[in-house]
Amino acid sequence: MKYINFFIVFLFISNLIASLNNNDTLEYKNPKISWRLAFVPGLGQIYNEKYLKSFGFITLQIYSGYKYIQLNNENNYSMRNTYAWWTFGLYIWSMLDAYVDAHLSSFPENKSNQLNEKIKE
Repeated sequence: MKYINFFIVFLFISNLIASLNNNDTLEYKNPKISWRLAFVPGLGQIYNEKYLKSFGFITLQIYSGYKYIQLNNENNYSMRNTYAWWTFGLYIWSMLDAYVDAHLSSFPENKSNQLNEKIKE
């Protein structure tokens, strides 16, 4: 069992190191790095330079976690479970958002302007 845990940690670390050694000349955000950083809420958005989104996700995670703890202390289990699902949903949403933003980092921001420029030429 101890060897399996070592093997899993070794694979995770080697994948992370391999993904950091990106020598591509295009400037884009690596979706693998973004997704892995998103395991900590807000870090994926910071990597993608979406600071307002990062602040929003962190704030919502803290608030939903606070409400979960507060409702647990009040023994209000139905509302506590609702906030537990909100916390989980926000966590998954944050990870997916960071991954998609990293993929879209190489896309032009306004494609219609580029088409108009090509037509004028």
